[in-house]
Amino acid sequence: MPSALRMAAESAPLMLDLVEFATEIVASASPRTDHEHWRTAVLAGLIDPSSGTPQYGPTMRAWSPEDDLVTPQRVEPWIEVFQAVLGESPELVPTLLVAFRDGQVAAESLQGFERLERLGAVIVEDSLVRLTPLGVRGLFACGRWADPSYWLLEPGEWWANLSTEDLVAFLQAAAQLRLVDQAGAVGRWFEQASPEQFAYQLVHAGPSLHGGALATAFGYLLRIGLDAAPAVEEWLANVSLACWGLQWFDLIGAPRAGAPTEQEHACLIAESKRAVDELRALLDRSALEPPQPPLPGATIDQLSLAIPHRLATPRVGELLQRLLNSEVPEQPGDRAELEQLLAETR
Repeated sequence: MPSALRMAAESAPLMLDLVEFATEIVASASPRTDHEHWRTAVLAGLIDPSSGTPQYGPTMRAWSPEDDLVTPQRVEPWIEVFQAVLGESPELVPTLLVAFRDGQVAAESLQGFERLERLGAVIVEDSLVRLTPLGVRGLFACGRWADPSYWLLEPGEWWANLSTEDLVAFLQAAAQLRLVDQAGAVGRWFEQASPEQFAYQLVHAGPSLHGGALATAFGYLLRIGLDAAPAVEEWLANVSLACWGLQWFDLIGAPRAGAPTEQEHACLIAESKRAVDELRALLDRSALEPPQPPLPGATIDQLSLAIPHRLATPRVGELLQRLLNSEVPEQPGDRAELEQLLAETR
């Protein structure tokens, strides 16, 4: 989850050493090209030596912004350092890919892996190399994997102080079927969560959600039921979410008096169209590059939450199974029929 990755990046010994080194170099205005950290700090953008007098580079400014009102970044600068380290030792990449595929790998030589271990990217035990979650995130930032639609999020357990950042990541991944053991993970969250607290977390994340992720939050609130009512009340005071709130109360059997404004209704329509477009993109991507391993049927069923409520019919669910489930044979005309239903909803 994002907060856990941020904490890991913040505490990585090599990262802290490089930040301290960059701070000292800029403060002294003296390059140290003979120092072991110089090349990495320059490659990673912590130090910009182009003017002759070393200055902070973009990575350092993101890690420690000069503006106190700007929230410091942590994972993105860490990734720049990770890629700089790999740039100096490209021979490590194939081994890391095997470690990701198999869970761990026996390394013929540990040379180079010590730096990655100090960076918090790997764990080395008895010549076996394992990627940490932060290391996996760094590896996924390379090549085509930089597209977030390829990331698989392992959410772990629900907890009461879950950050909005974490919840947004969870919902975005859920809407794109990118949760590890998705049906099981979602089920466990509902078993572990306090209904009231989970509802407030979903509602407070609402302004940061769009398209399928917002529809998924809406579906989760429906699943919580009447216990979510006090939280959903807050949406009624938000122009972009009021129509979602009114629709929730209608579906839950406790309709609220009054009609949405034209602006509130337009927000609902815009997000519903976005959810439909995201579903189309998911189907296109799956047709070009079928998911590996194949998606279980129970995971595909989760898409019913990521699309407009009126589109989540048994027929649409059947079509999605035939288009995405490798165990269910596709029939001629399935995609055309689904496209027609999407067009009508959009």
